[in-house]
Amino acid sequence: MRRQKEELDAKNAQLRQQQYGGGCGRPGPVQPSSSPVIEKVENCSDLQAVWGATRKYLASTARYLDSVLGHCCRIESLNAESLEAVLLVPGNQKGFTNEKARLKIEEAIRVVTGLQIKLSLHFGEEMVKVPEADASVGWGGGAGGITAQRVPPEVIEAVKAQPIVRELMKKLDATVVHVELMGTGEAE
Repeated sequence: MRRQKEELDAKNAQLRQQQYGGGCGRPGPVQPSSSPVIEKVENCSDLQAVWGATRKYLASTARYLDSVLGHCCRIESLNAESLEAVLLVPGNQKGFTNEKARLKIEEAIRVVTGLQIKLSLHFGEEMVKVPEADASVGWGGGAGGITAQRVPPEVIEAVKAQPIVRELMKKLDATVVHVELMGTGEAE
């Protein structure tokens, strides 16, 4: 009985070591279950096609990044001669665009264009309209032409002032990061 327990413990320890990459409590490298989706773009002047292909690549390699930024950003310019590209990002998404995110997007653009592009980010208050071609990718909403709305600060403060929201913020140590304006609820 004791020998069986020791064998079982040894087997479990071996499985844990394989699963967590060395037994130091940290997961090992995660191998992607499938190869990334690469859709090469021949015409780099078609910025919408470049961004669409970039989003498809990101959806298979950096899904969270695509779901957060893909639907609201667009490539503002791409110069194949100087190898420079500019991504327009709404100002309210600035917190999601650190250097690591920029490098992942830059890598995705390089993969789909085949060019060693250097990406820079430009932030603006302008909200980016989701092109119909991109509506099926990520969180485009599936109803092309959706435009993100800028929520006034007083609306955000009113939401934060709601008793249930205050309670959730307190209990979960949370903050309000997204407010979506819904219809008025009136019957048509």
